[in-house]
Amino acid sequence: MITLLREAQATHTLILGSGSQGIMVPQQFSVGTLDPNCYLPGPIGIISHCDRLTDDIAQTLTAAGLGQSMVISLGTDGLNGSNFEQWLQVLEEDEQTETILLLGQPNSNGEMRAADYVASAIEKPVVAYLAGRGAKIKRHFGDSLTIVANQLSHKRPLLTSVEQTVQAFEKANIPVAEAPGNCPFFYPWPWKVAIWATIRVEIIDIWHGKILTKAPVPFRAGMRRVP
Repeated sequence: MITLLREAQATHTLILGSGSQGIMVPQQFSVGTLDPNCYLPGPIGIISHCDRLTDDIAQTLTAAGLGQSMVISLGTDGLNGSNFEQWLQVLEEDEQTETILLLGQPNSNGEMRAADYVASAIEKPVVAYLAGRGAKIKRHFGDSLTIVANQLSHKRPLLTSVEQTVQAFEKANIPVAEAPGNCPFFYPWPWKVAIWATIRVEIIDIWHGKILTKAPVPFRAGMRRVP
């Protein structure tokens, strides 16, 4: 991986992974393990630092009538071949993308850098969701990160708290969804369409909740729209 990253830097090549699900332009091409049944062509670009949650959120967007222009899975490991900033610029220049959705992780400095980059270089609306934001246990694979960082002559990444990440997003005017099912509400669409999607997505979330927990799951509507 170290050799591959050095070669990519020298040739200005973007690498996805390790731990990536791949890249997709719905109904045009797909490389990796992203489930094409969850996606639909549309105006939302997704950059994900998560795993299977990418498919789940895309399916929620698709059910609400919001398709995707491009979907990029960076990978879930501590060291990735490319970062949020590089793909943010790709989507900023992509004519099919109107809004960008970042699927990130708490306690990760990559999301902090993404917030800074959005504030300084991105004009399109950006929305974020932090997977595991409410988890009480924080995990950090410090040993592997330290070994890899030393070989790349980089400093060990500093941990950031969930609160710091959310504050960085808010400072960059990036709304943060509290739950995956809330992501469709941030898209700047007419209110009539928003009301219709509210009912449809709520039913989907509650239905999934019944299957998984055998009890209705309360739907949280605490969200803000993109200006």
